[in-house]
Amino acid sequence: MKPSKRILLELDTRFVFRVDASQTIGVGHVMRCVAIAESIAECGFKTVFVGNTSQIAWVENQIDSISGVTRITSESDFNISNRRDVLIIDSYEIDPDSAFINDSRWLAKAALVDSSAPDYIVDIYIHPGPNFGWKLPEAAEQARVFIGTQYVPIRKSISELERTQLDSNNPKIITIVAGGTDPSNFIKEFIPLLASTTIDFDARIITSKENLRIQDSRFSQYSPNINLEECFLNSDIVFTTGGTTAWEIASLGIPMGIAQAVENQRGNYEFFTANNLAVGIGAYSKSTQKWDFYLNPILSLFSSEPIKLIMVENQLNLSIRNGSQRLVSDLILQIVSAIKKESK
Repeated sequence: MKPSKRILLELDTRFVFRVDASQTIGVGHVMRCVAIAESIAECGFKTVFVGNTSQIAWVENQIDSISGVTRITSESDFNISNRRDVLIIDSYEIDPDSAFINDSRWLAKAALVDSSAPDYIVDIYIHPGPNFGWKLPEAAEQARVFIGTQYVPIRKSISELERTQLDSNNPKIITIVAGGTDPSNFIKEFIPLLASTTIDFDARIITSKENLRIQDSRFSQYSPNINLEECFLNSDIVFTTGGTTAWEIASLGIPMGIAQAVENQRGNYEFFTANNLAVGIGAYSKSTQKWDFYLNPILSLFSSEPIKLIMVENQLNLSIRNGSQRLVSDLILQIVSAIKKESK
């Protein structure tokens, strides 16, 4: 056992995730935390999720599948162990000035951040993926920052999959997914465009929305609680939005069409398209509340094998499958380093 890990285990340290999920917030924050918590649990630590996830049962099932996890709805129901527990925040909504976050009893505090995150004042900042405009808060100049694609957390159920080759199925098997809640109605608006083509495909739509009323026999609808990982693995093409799911798909090496559903996905969208990791298929305008889709790039995913081959090669060259383990390892080292420095 590594000495750094032993020190925290002897302290009986728990890693506490402060994160919420809902139909409006979405589930991306929770999915990232699940990936990190899986790696933390594999190191022998207990994990606790504090936040409201009750609107989405399959998300709670994801949390409950983690070894030794506890799920608590309210901050007031969690008792912080003095100088033993580590807080990890992942949210755009939680008040940075909350008493829970600023409690002096935390052993250490970390936050997953991007340009849309509030200025949480913590000891460690984790920025999965390239920096698209996030700045370190002035009040946290001494904090440690982990940033880059090497820290993109990928869930264990994804990272353990192996896609051996690019298929040449006919009809093409495609998966359409827009995170867990799809508040911008990507799927509802995208389906008619794809249905207007004469392409021979077998499409699996992953959504919790039940009012799609799809008449085209090429489309089948499934709930997010199905084996989504198996859907990805067996897909020739995946169409999705630029959140957490896009990184998971890229870790597998699957031809992808990516859309920008919200402003905080702009960085991912531009990174994926500029580096030939996906083709851009559209963007949502908050002001008009309408989608603008790009038909030619969509068609290219069905017609151009070279485009897909380059895309898959670039995705696999990212080497992000072990992001969760790398993140947790560096997080533990930094916490223990701070403990040793404080004790001198």
